[in-house]
Order: sequence, then C-alpha cells, then structure tokens
Amino acid sequence: MKETITTAPTRVDLAGGTLDLWPIHHVIPDCKTINLAIDTFNKIKIHTDEEKFSIVSEDLKLSTSFPDYPSINVDGDLNLLWRVVKHFWSDRLPKLHITSHALSPAGAGLGGSSSLALNLAFHLSKLKKHLGHETDEPDMYQLVKTIKDIEVTQIHAPTGEQDYWAPVHGGLNIITYPPGKTHIQNCSDEFAKELESMMLTVYSGQSRASAMNNWILYKSVFEKNMEVIDQFTKIAEVTSKAADAIESKDLDTFIQHTRKEWQYRCQLFPGIQTEITKKLTFDAKELGSIYSRICGAGGGGVMALFFPPHKKQKALGRLEAKGYKVLNSKAAFGGIQWSENS
Repeated sequence: MKETITTAPTRVDLAGGTLDLWPIHHVIPDCKTINLAIDTFNKIKIHTDEEKFSIVSEDLKLSTSFPDYPSINVDGDLNLLWRVVKHFWSDRLPKLHITSHALSPAGAGLGGSSSLALNLAFHLSKLKKHLGHETDEPDMYQLVKTIKDIEVTQIHAPTGEQDYWAPVHGGLNIITYPPGKTHIQNCSDEFAKELESMMLTVYSGQSRASAMNNWILYKSVFEKNMEVIDQFTKIAEVTSKAADAIESKDLDTFIQHTRKEWQYRCQLFPGIQTEITKKLTFDAKELGSIYSRICGAGGGGVMALFFPPHKKQKALGRLEAKGYKVLNSKAAFGGIQWSENS
C-alpha cells in the first residue's frame, strides 16, 4: 500500500470561546463562537506494516508499538492517538505504522490535540474506504461527535466543539448551537485574508491547562453563579455583534467587538493572563498593536496580536529580537487534506 498523508489546520479563537461547551450554549442565550483556521498544521502519515502497530510522534520524540490490535493499551504514551486507533480500526484490518507531526507547541491553546485526533480519525476512516473495507466517505459530523467523546474520556472534563470545526472547514467560521445540532457558517475568504494581514501569532513559551480553566467556569454556570452567568451573557452578546460585523464585512468594527469580548473574558477569569502573557501584551502595545488575546482557555500558550497592517512586519522582527517565538500563522482554507505518496 502507498503511504497516505492527511494534513489538518489548527485554529485561533476570536470570540465566544467556552460557550462551545455543551450545555452552556443552551443556558446562555444566543451563543456563537468565532474562529479562524490557521496553517500551524499537523500531519498524519500511514502505511501498512506486516509486524506490528506503531505510532511515532516526530514533534514529541515519542514512539510506542504493539504486536497486534488486541494488545493495544490506551493508558500509556500517545494514548489519545491510540484511543482513536482502537475505536476506528479493528483486528480484521491490517497493522499500521502511523507517523504524526504537529507544528503547534504543546499547550499552545490552538486546539492542536483535538485537530490531531480528528485528523487521525478522518485518515483511518478514509483509509478503510481506500482499502475496500468501507463504501462511504467519512461522515464529518459523526467524526466530530465521536472524537469529542473520546477526548472527554481522555481528559475527564467537558470539552467544547470549536476545535474540531476549523480542521473540518478551514477559513473563518461562525459556530452556532440550535437545539439538536451544531451549525457552522464558513465565512468570506476575503475577510479572513484581511484579518490575517493584521494578525501575528506568538508563543508565550508557557503551556496552559485549558481543561482545568474551562472546568472552573463550567461548574460556576451550573452552580448558578450569577456573576459568571452575567459575564458569559455579555460575551455572547458582543460575539453576536462581531458575527454581524463579519456579515457586513466591517473589519474595524469586528476588531472592536473581539477586543471587547477579550476584556469581558479577562474580567470573567483573571487567571487567564500570566506575567509572561502580560509582558508580551505590553511589548506588542509598545510596537503599535491594537490589542492582544490569548488563544484557548488561557494561563499561557499562544497569543494572537493584532496590528495595523503597515506595522505588522516591523513588529514581527522586533518581537523575534526580544526572544519571542513568532509563529506568524496564516489563514488556512479547505480543511483536512488527503494525499498519497507515489
């Protein structure tokens, strides 16, 4: 069998994060989440193996293997990926050698682990069809639901939805939560490119713990903490305004509303910022940034910095000179990509 390859984007969340956790979006009125798929990609390569199942993570410099499908252990290294293999493969199918490589730093807040797990699930589902064991193309909605459940098993905490839809669709997405389903509106590529022209992504050098941060806020909603509920309501309202600005292709107004959303988020959970991210925010402001926000649930990770386009390139160089790891991510369009090596 030829080696098969899938590549998936990650995402920058721009407004309405945490509202994607079920069932918060059925408690807080009119919830939306906005994110942008970025080219901080992860890649999965697979070929069949006569001897064993193996996974090699090039970025983590880890590898594990098992002699056959029944012996796969989901409690050791690379266990999220092994959970995906255990669910989507079977002992009647060939043994596999799987190589993964993620550009997103660990704990970056870019939805990297969710994107990688979904990428592998898509790859395995597509591979079954490729090998003649399935007749239908992968059902992406069902894949998202399944991977979300597998991740909850992994982290023992609620997980949201937005991290999966950027890899599925690419581009700029407005996610809404009507009863019984999730709706994704994939927005104008032109607007996404204009947004990209203002954005720098910079790794703070400090990993974050999103599951714990989300859990604190999640519990507060269902303990009827009205201060938290009121703050989430404000976040939902301003995110809706940001979505309206996308519809009217008004980038300046969109930035104003996402900046306000970030201010509400900082009031909701002051621990979202650290001394390191505060310093990065200060340094970016000195270089002319409009505003900066932490990606994901905070406490570290990657920050998205927004500059007037004419100031962005100079700021990139100055931040690198200060020792920051500038990812300089660009918008990614089209979602997960499949190919075969010749």
